[in-house]
Amino acid sequence: MNSIRKFVLDTNVLVSAMLSAKSKPRQVFDEAQKIGVILMSNDTFIEAEEVLLRPKFDKYITLPQRQIFIEELIQIALSLLKSMNKLMNVETRKTINI
Repeated sequence: MNSIRKFVLDTNVLVSAMLSAKSKPRQVFDEAQKIGVILMSNDTFIEAEEVLLRPKFDKYITLPQRQIFIEELIQIALSLLKSMNKLMNVETRKTINI
């Protein structure tokens, strides 16, 4: 049985991870990606994107850097969707005995 470790990070952790490369939230974010998969709801992604695009963060990190991080979150979500699709296809084949 494949037991993939799953991590759910809230918006505050995602934003903090983006703001400081040496912060504890960034360490958690990086380690979660290394050893498992990060799960997030649509609402969490939308909230993180809205927060990260706020002008108040301009003094901490550039808009292009924030956009790159948002793209990274999108890639995480797409990777998870691909994995779920593969799993669903395997389960469907088992169900119909292909």
